[in-house]
Amino acid sequence: MAFRVRGCAATAAACAAAAVGLYSHAHSSTNSTPTDRLARWESKWAAKDTRWHLPRAHPVLSKYLPLLLPAEEKATVLFPLCGASHDLGTLALLGHRVIGVEGVPLAVDRLLHAFGDAEPVSLRLPGQMLRSATADGPGGGRVALEVVEGDFLALSASKLRALGLPAADTVFDRGSIVAVAPHDRQAYAEVLSELVSPGGRILLVAVEHGPFSPTAGLGHPSK
Repeated sequence: MAFRVRGCAATAAACAAAAVGLYSHAHSSTNSTPTDRLARWESKWAAKDTRWHLPRAHPVLSKYLPLLLPAEEKATVLFPLCGASHDLGTLALLGHRVIGVEGVPLAVDRLLHAFGDAEPVSLRLPGQMLRSATADGPGGGRVALEVVEGDFLALSASKLRALGLPAADTVFDRGSIVAVAPHDRQAYAEVLSELVSPGGRILLVAVEHGPFSPTAGLGHPSK
């Protein structure tokens, strides 16, 4: 098993399509329902089975941050399937506008509580709502962290705008393409492409391993 890092400075669509090509195999093309997609993750959060989370910023993000976000730029950064990752708060405190997307309310609660003071829900759409928290920034002002609570695959550019959010300049995908079931990965790539500005950058971190077998002990991380 090996980690591979992929960055795209070209279009987000090209990077997302490449990701699907890397991690798609011969699986059914029938998409799952939002309830199916989120239920297994809700049970993991309820059982505190969140071993994939790190207690600090991800080392890959730290290593490639100068390429992903040049020092002179303040960008809108999207974290799909963000969970309660420390990476969101790290970039928000650097002055970037950070937008997470997460379908498990318990994970969003944990993320916002760890960052600062939770704010009232500002906007709602069917199946999705915009939540946020604020914290003291390094310059003395208040810094916000925003999270769309809802199913990522149900999101679109128009819904993002309806929630008062801009398209992303940059994406950090820390294993999201792996966490999505294989038959949903094409939809994931299409949604991701729609939420990123033309020419946006994506840093993709994923796990590659050999062919599946009944005795290999490898498989979809939700199992």
